Amino acid sequence: MSISNKKKLVVLLSRIPFPLEKGDKLRAFYQIKELSLYYDVYLCALTSSSKSNKNAHDFLESYCKEILFVRTHWIHKFVGIIQSLFCLRPIQVGLFHNCFTHRTVQKWIKKVSPDALYVQLHRMAPYVQNSELPKVLDFQDAFSMGVYRRIDKINIFLKPIFWLEYNLLKRYESVLLKKFKFKTIISEVDRNWIDGDDKESIQIILNGVDFDFYQSSVVKKDIDLLFTGNMGYMPNIDASEFLIYEIMPIVWKKYPTMNVFLAGANPHSRVQSLISTKVTVTGFVDDLRPYYERAKIFIAPMRMGSGLQNKLLEAMAMKIPSITSDVANKSLKAIDGQDVMVANNVVEFANSILRLVEDEGFATTVSTNAFSFVSRFEWKGQCENLHQIIEKAILNK
Repeated sequence: MSISNKKKLVVLLSRIPFPLEKGDKLRAFYQIKELSLYYDVYLCALTSSSKSNKNAHDFLESYCKEILFVRTHWIHKFVGIIQSLFCLRPIQVGLFHNCFTHRTVQKWIKKVSPDALYVQLHRMAPYVQNSELPKVLDFQDAFSMGVYRRIDKINIFLKPIFWLEYNLLKRYESVLLKKFKFKTIISEVDRNWIDGDDKESIQIILNGVDFDFYQSSVVKKDIDLLFTGNMGYMPNIDASEFLIYEIMPIVWKKYPTMNVFLAGANPHSRVQSLISTKVTVTGFVDDLRPYYERAKIFIAPMRMGSGLQNKLLEAMAMKIPSITSDVANKSLKAIDGQDVMVANNVVEFANSILRLVEDEGFATTVSTNAFSFVSRFEWKGQCENLHQIIEKAILNK
């Protein structure tokens, strides 16, 4: 048995990065894949499922020296929420951190004896925030911004809970600035949202695109308009309803047969209710590429959420002319009318769709520019930057 000369890196995740149907899972997987070139990766991920995780283990074992999946039961989550509120931590931190799981994770870290810790999301920060080991926290998004953008659109009875969570998140994000010397985040917009004099110390690590995986090919374009994502996620539910109930009626007046595909896992009942002769809801699919290949136009009419939209990166890499909102493009920083179409109200979205439908030359130019623009979003380069940050943490221990 050969002995590795690589340093040991423990990666702590709030979810198993498989399947790759959510943004945090996608980011975690590709970072693990690239970091495994530099380190022996020891992965610890939480799960609330009692089902076998063999498929996930098989999927990840090529990149990990050791894998630990820790199951959290509902009683753990209940206790965690109580503990978090008592400590003025966000409710969602309590869903993923509790005294029972904490002991398991700490015991495992001690056994591994790593050279560094890499922690994804504020949810996992309590497990190691007081550790003297070199550590790096990936905020990923400014989660307080995502919660804030949802407050106006939720049930009035839930508003007090969301206001509480928003304020707890704002406070906790500031606390973590001081707890972790080395931090990363997905965009400048998200970094600027966080309160604290030290927020400029947060390094920006963008998401990327697997260009070997997302390659366009010549197939019949029979999907007029495509929107993808986790369809159980509130920002995507809201965007789907906004598209079908408000934007498309304007488009359908001129093009009554235009079809729309909503492709992605876990479609909420509100998304399923949008199904009609013109609207297809696919549910979970193993591979989104065939839908991207068949799409004439990609649209992401986001009105809430935070971070960098992977769906846009994937569509642009597949050379699809794309439309999105300023909410999503602030992190992307594509040029409106050149790399992407940016719209912020019903009329602007409808007009953007109509222009791409009616001006094929313009649509081709946008798709070509989009592919050139998105070429900078490459996992290898972004993870090399992350590797350098981890190395600095180790040297500054």
